[in-house]
Amino acid sequence: MEIVLVIVAVVIVIVAWRTILTIAAGLIAGGAVGFAFSVLIIALSAGIFKNDKASMDVVAGISIFISIIIGSVVAFKVWKKVWEALEKPDKIQTEPESVPVPKPVTPPTPEPRKSDKQDKSDKTVIMLMGQEAVGKTTLLALMYKEFTRNSHFPFVASNDTGIDLEEAYQKLCTIIEQPNFTQPPRLLPGTASVREYNFNIENREFVVYDTAGGLIMTKESDGRANDLEDFRNAISKASVIINVIDGAAMLEGNDFLADRVNSPTRVRDLLMRYKGGDGRCLILFVITKCEAWIKTEAGIDKLRKAFEDRHKVVLNWVGENPNRAGIFVPVKTLGCVEFSFKEGDGEQEKLVFHKKTNLKFSQENVDKPMQYAVRFCMRRSILPIEKHFKFYGNSFMIQF
Repeated sequence: MEIVLVIVAVVIVIVAWRTILTIAAGLIAGGAVGFAFSVLIIALSAGIFKNDKASMDVVAGISIFISIIIGSVVAFKVWKKVWEALEKPDKIQTEPESVPVPKPVTPPTPEPRKSDKQDKSDKTVIMLMGQEAVGKTTLLALMYKEFTRNSHFPFVASNDTGIDLEEAYQKLCTIIEQPNFTQPPRLLPGTASVREYNFNIENREFVVYDTAGGLIMTKESDGRANDLEDFRNAISKASVIINVIDGAAMLEGNDFLADRVNSPTRVRDLLMRYKGGDGRCLILFVITKCEAWIKTEAGIDKLRKAFEDRHKVVLNWVGENPNRAGIFVPVKTLGCVEFSFKEGDGEQEKLVFHKKTNLKFSQENVDKPMQYAVRFCMRRSILPIEKHFKFYGNSFMIQF
């Protein structure tokens, strides 16, 4: 029986010698460290408490407990190190000495000259679309001013863009503050064709195209081939299209006036032709000239119902593809100029606006279109949207 036990012990030692050795090394190291710590603490406490046996007993108990913890940690670390060393024996001797291979020297890429124009394909495109005199350029000037004030993004306009939009804003302020102001057909000069405004946001290049309203209804035979090509290219490249809509004409105008001023069917046709693929696209339906209704929830409800009725063809296009989304965004651009009444009938009908002397030049929500556009292009969630706005399409399009 004794011989059997000896044989079993020998077999265990042969088979599990690594385990036994590592455990032994860990226990020895841990025990030594724990014992040394305990002796040190007891020796120090003996000098402090001297003949106070009760205090000495408490210190001894605490030191032994702490010594066990420290010893266990040391034992585990020693066991792990010894085990790893035994798992890979003679690794240093058996592996050939590695000779460092020099990395190939890559010549530095020369920086482009400042005069070199950046390829527009590298830029993120946002486009303003709408008929003449709906307020696209006014919206852009105010949107730039408010977005610069309120944006959480590091937002920098190029030199010319910043100057042009600041001048437009100052001119708008001058016109609106005139004491005998009555609204002309346009507050700011309309864009002649397709105008480009450049911005840098978080080291990403953005280009905003402001387009002439007349291009929506321009024919091939009108002699504006270059302008039409630029207009169509802007639509096809745009990740976000801001469709600016005259809210007063939409709500108060007859069918002829509403269609002539906002042209929803023509907008749908252009989107179908040049944005008909499966690429991601956000359409922001920005309602301007709606100061008379945006003040109350009932007024906003009227605007929204009129929009959904008269722009149904565009909303149907948005809903046909899960990669499209739209947002109804009523904004206050002037604050002190409101719709007063209609005059004329049929094709001669027109709307009349007046300045309210008791109201100030002020804005509301004009920064939201740019906020939404930038967040969408940078794949940042834009949910939840503002209370009085409405979303159309696939909600997953605007949350990431």
